[in-house]
Amino acid sequence: MNQNQIASVEQQLYQDRGIYFRGTARIRFAHLRFGNLCPREPNNKIIAQLKERFSGEGCLRLEPKNHIPAVVSQDTLDACIRASPNVSQDLLLENKGKQPPELRLPENCMIECLQGIHRVAAGKEFLPRRDWWWTIDLYLEDASEDLKTSLSEEYSNSVNFSDGEIFLKLRHYHDNANKKTGTVFAEKRMWGRLTGLDALRTIPGLFTGFRIEHRFMAMKCHEEASNYLLHILRVWESILGGKKSLLCCVDRQTIELLQLRAPGYSSHDASVVSKGIREGKIFPAIRHQSTRKSIWKTLKSLPCLIPSLYSFFEDLKYLHPPAKVLRQLVSPSKYSIREAMWRIFTAQGTPENQWLLQTGDGENDYQWQQGSSSDQFEFGYQQIWLYAWRYWSELVPECPRKEEGEATPIPEKPDPRRWRGIARLAARLGFESDEIDKFLNSDPDREIATEALLKARSPEHFGYDDAAFESYVTEVCRIFNLAKERPADDLKPYLLVPGRGESLARRCGRVFDNAYKTDRKHLFLPYLYNIEHGEASGSQYDPKLPKHTTRAARNRQCYSSDTRNFRDTVRQQLYSGRSYVGRFADPADVFQ
Repeated sequence: MNQNQIASVEQQLYQDRGIYFRGTARIRFAHLRFGNLCPREPNNKIIAQLKERFSGEGCLRLEPKNHIPAVVSQDTLDACIRASPNVSQDLLLENKGKQPPELRLPENCMIECLQGIHRVAAGKEFLPRRDWWWTIDLYLEDASEDLKTSLSEEYSNSVNFSDGEIFLKLRHYHDNANKKTGTVFAEKRMWGRLTGLDALRTIPGLFTGFRIEHRFMAMKCHEEASNYLLHILRVWESILGGKKSLLCCVDRQTIELLQLRAPGYSSHDASVVSKGIREGKIFPAIRHQSTRKSIWKTLKSLPCLIPSLYSFFEDLKYLHPPAKVLRQLVSPSKYSIREAMWRIFTAQGTPENQWLLQTGDGENDYQWQQGSSSDQFEFGYQQIWLYAWRYWSELVPECPRKEEGEATPIPEKPDPRRWRGIARLAARLGFESDEIDKFLNSDPDREIATEALLKARSPEHFGYDDAAFESYVTEVCRIFNLAKERPADDLKPYLLVPGRGESLARRCGRVFDNAYKTDRKHLFLPYLYNIEHGEASGSQYDPKLPKHTTRAARNRQCYSSDTRNFRDTVRQQLYSGRSYVGRFADPADVFQ
């Protein structure tokens, strides 16, 4: 559907709202029905979440964004108006900022609601019975199905659709053989919530790796997920030389043989892929030899691991722990992590046309770089992600995967020093929030010292002098401060190593313990953007020494596709006169 068609449908829906809208009223719960027109089944978890929200914010029923749309016949509405003292049709439509009138319904008369089943259920448990009402926007039941669909699927302030609901709706719309324009428009709006997946529908073979994944929406990494999905599309279109007519030739076997390979980096992977091309196992539907040679030429020059929907869903596991960290730096909201961080970015303390680069974990490991106000946010946002990636196992009670033959990692208690560390970094980069201030105002050393003293001598059997206890804590903190910071080693990560390297299974998904411990010291912008196609030893093209992809190559791929879009030009020099390869998008580029 082109923009003109979309505009036409949107205009029609707008006009229909005006034609069929009959006003706003307070209606008691006993007269609200959620039948076939309401697209959701009640979910106890969502009801509990809403009750918790009501406890914190209050049950805000009068705000327009919280109104529930419903349909009613004109005859029923007329009867309700007659039964309600001092209520008229004009009063329902024009109340001039006052509380909507209460509409009294005859016994056994019901209003058909189009959404709001969870709000009403939570209201019944939270509100006293005398307050069992909600604000209802009334529409005539003669309204078009397109308008009813639009009203039932509006986000408003209700809980978002789950992945399963979106998927089922898509299948419902897809299987509807008698589509009207408005239904197609509804389908398009549902796909709009998964724009990256929408784009990938041109490559049906990729969907062998598709699965309904709760992390996809719950993580609130919408822009990062969309970037990854569009990265998948760009890579596969590139492999096929931009020939969209060949996208249908991407079959399941080809996906499984190519995904997570890096033939542009690894001579071992190049050998495997070359064999698959020669034997016709990769792109078997493409028989023209010149086309196959062109595909092979592109494959061996790809500057990344070959992504797929399988790698996308696996890498959500890699993104999940640091995403949990970032969400705790902002107040809970409906916004994605990126937009929430954008809203708390003030650039306080940041010189104009400069941004701060962190090169290591030391107090003095910072450099000022020239850049725009967009760079200040973009690079700052990325560096907070990188801190969360380095230390997520010390910030949230999760742990890496077990290495074969080694002890199972055990989740650790969150370290208050790391939380203060990420808050200090965020503040230094120009971000401000109550949550960040809370961590900044904490004193991790005193917390740890207090815990250590009480753990060393259980309060159940021992007691310290109450008057002197704080001085004991201070003394322990003084001893902490005698420790000297060790200089970080200056080893650079390699994309390739001779020998075994990382297996395909280790190139995506939740990180393994040894890889996490080794790689996290390199998760700084200079390493990620100056990393070369280098190796631990040997030559990339030495046929006697097969080269294998390392975890660093995967880290770079995940970082590149998850946290930002690329620009077409190199931005500036970082240091040593060498340009970095990272190219970034302005915040506006991803707020679609």
